[in-house]
Amino acid sequence: MNKLIHGGTLVLIGGGGILIFIFSLMFIFSKKDIPVVTNDYYAEEQKFNDLQLARQRGDALGPQFSVEKQDEKIIMTIPAELSLLLREGYIYVYDVASSLGDLKTALHPNTSGIYQISVPTNHRNLVVKCFFTVNHQSYFKEIKI
Repeated sequence: MNKLIHGGTLVLIGGGGILIFIFSLMFIFSKKDIPVVTNDYYAEEQKFNDLQLARQRGDALGPQFSVEKQDEKIIMTIPAELSLLLREGYIYVYDVASSLGDLKTALHPNTSGIYQISVPTNHRNLVVKCFFTVNHQSYFKEIKI
């Protein structure tokens, strides 16, 4: 009885238990299929590259493409000449604290280039994503307000 409780025996039993645990995890995870690459990798990469290019175009407009919050409104300004030729555009407003406050508004051509979206005053941490397309060129800007 004394030899079963000996410290060396307990270390061997504990080490064996750890090895069994590690090998059982390896067996379980080797049976689970974890997709690392999508089936259509090229299309996914192309979407990402298009977004990066749209972000560069949006940054190139500088202060002409701006987004700011004033009281209960988010105001987006784009150059008027681009606004007139607007083919497609959206303003997405994400509330970081709650997805219930998320908003999406479509943009339509106008002469001023100024777009407004109303948000309740209790929204404090917002992420605004603006996307629009003019003459097959996309523009994108993301701002945390």
